[in-house]
Amino acid sequence: AGGFAPDLSSAASRLRNLKPTAEARPLADVVVEAIKLTAEQEDHRQEVFVFSDLAAAAWTDDDVKAINEELAKAPDVRIYVADCGVKSPQNASLAPLDLRRVVLRPGEPLHLETTVTSNLKGEPPLVELALQDNDGKLQKRDQRLATLDEKGQAHIAFDLGDLSLGTHQGAVQLMAADPLAVDNTRYFTVEVRPPARVLLLAERPQDALFVQKAIGPLAEGEPSRFECDVRTFDKTAEVQFENYQAVLLLDPPPLPDELWNQLQEFAAAGGGVGIFLGHNAVSHTDGFNADTPQKLLAGKLTRKSADETYLRPSHFEHPALKGLSNTAEAIPWAKTCQVFNYGQLDLAGDAYTIAGYANGDPAIIERGVGRGRVLTVTTPFSDPPMPEGRESWNLLPASPWPFLGICDNLVGYLAQDSDERLEYFAGETAHIRLGPKQQIENYVLRLPDGQATRGVATGSSGEIAVSGAEEIGNYRINAGGASGQLDRGFSVNAPPEVSELTPADAEKLAAALPKERVRLADNLDAVENYVNIGRSGRELYPWAIALVALVWSSEHLLANRFYKDAA
Repeated sequence: AGGFAPDLSSAASRLRNLKPTAEARPLADVVVEAIKLTAEQEDHRQEVFVFSDLAAAAWTDDDVKAINEELAKAPDVRIYVADCGVKSPQNASLAPLDLRRVVLRPGEPLHLETTVTSNLKGEPPLVELALQDNDGKLQKRDQRLATLDEKGQAHIAFDLGDLSLGTHQGAVQLMAADPLAVDNTRYFTVEVRPPARVLLLAERPQDALFVQKAIGPLAEGEPSRFECDVRTFDKTAEVQFENYQAVLLLDPPPLPDELWNQLQEFAAAGGGVGIFLGHNAVSHTDGFNADTPQKLLAGKLTRKSADETYLRPSHFEHPALKGLSNTAEAIPWAKTCQVFNYGQLDLAGDAYTIAGYANGDPAIIERGVGRGRVLTVTTPFSDPPMPEGRESWNLLPASPWPFLGICDNLVGYLAQDSDERLEYFAGETAHIRLGPKQQIENYVLRLPDGQATRGVATGSSGEIAVSGAEEIGNYRINAGGASGQLDRGFSVNAPPEVSELTPADAEKLAAALPKERVRLADNLDAVENYVNIGRSGRELYPWAIALVALVWSSEHLLANRFYKDAA
């Protein structure tokens, strides 16, 4: 509460109306606020009572430091902490889901993983995968037994195929009876979209063959995430760029300003542009360092480097490379990603490197343009091993792996489906990015409990922002009525911290707080005792009367020693 209740009945009413929420404020924040509020009541006893299970996650060193700092500002405030926890918490929980992709293409299976943690006794817990039907009810689709290891953990993976186009929502459920049920279910949302349309621009159609094969279907008739069209640079006059999600320029020569302007408008509207520089660029640097192409490129070309090296990303947190993280250590980068030549750039101020070569020079650089993304790659992905009349720039396409994975991740990022976020923790603001054909003004938000609310979309942002999503479950966003112009969704789960129940070291915690002003107790009777001592002091009469009796007895004995009767 923002202030004290005016009377006792109002305070009691507040307590009765409290409801559990998955968006719990950090305990330290509440204690600090309570200290400030109490310190303002100079004409009252300044006492703060904290009821806590003393979970270590809520009493970190930083939290204790913040409480100590606030106590230093309020010298008259005392804190009484009542330990309401149990010595050995019993719980079974699911870790946040790890989905390989939240945006799927036709025929691509849903793959998700999670970790079961349990210290419950008995049979291995059962984990179920369920999908929501049209009525919003969960229907079981698969199940696994969680065989726990010596640490009480089990890794669970599910694969589910044959998902139709559209938004699909579901949950992974841990079928275990334990005191804390909020972490037994993890909700998820995925979307199955048509293949992303990608335009490959090259000097000759055969120059696009490597990338086309890398992101196309593995075999004829198989589904693919991307649908590729190939055009030559001199045949772009009739191209409607708005029909594509990404455009790749493979070893481009100097291009007319009109084409650069079209590509900039395409990126600003939300499209992805990949520029793979090669021998054509370094032979005509003036054509790339002019003002118009520099609006897209990551910087000005300075020279061609003949420093033999190899592509070697140093980290994989960026969405354009995250899909390689699980196999990165097993990839022989020095052998499969050899680079003999690459262009060196004087990077623009808003450009940043997402992957480099083994020698530290930038290899893949990103620059944001409007709502879209632009990637500049300083070596081509279209060079054959032995080109006619010149030396090869690299051997990247010569090794199917990791070339296929790199192309798939980069193109997926440019098409803006690799980093779509559809899962949030309670209290976070959900951002649902809208496509060019999904611009709306009003929408209906369906909550996990079935209720619906109306919202207004801000057309300029190109997204719907939903704040205050506290209820755990699946949310659905609809607009356009029967036409189904918009049918999207997202999921809200409890943060993983709710499962961290390990108690803090009470002695260490007590030592870290001011002993004379903070008291820890493991039961309410001890708290009451501390309060009585703090408010009224200890009762001294029994001690005083005992001392008087001792003094009187001593005086009596001493007097009798000197005044004995004669024998």
